[in-house]
Amino acid sequence: AGVRGLTFRYLDGMDAQTLDPASVRAIEVAVVGVTDEPIHDRDLLRPLVDSFALMTRVALRNGPRP
Repeated sequence: AGVRGLTFRYLDGMDAQTLDPASVRAIEVAVVGVTDEPIHDRDLLRPLVDSFALMTRVALRNGPRP
């Protein structure tokens, strides 16, 4: 129901999202995935969907860190 796949957020010095390339000071990279098939937990009658999310923030070189 949410965003899946690889996403990038470009952040300025105040940690606000920006589209101006000159003001980018950090980039957040996120990977979100969901299994193709339902996964059963202990309750075999109620299948679950397993998901994972990984996120990191990279400060740009030669720029002030946020």
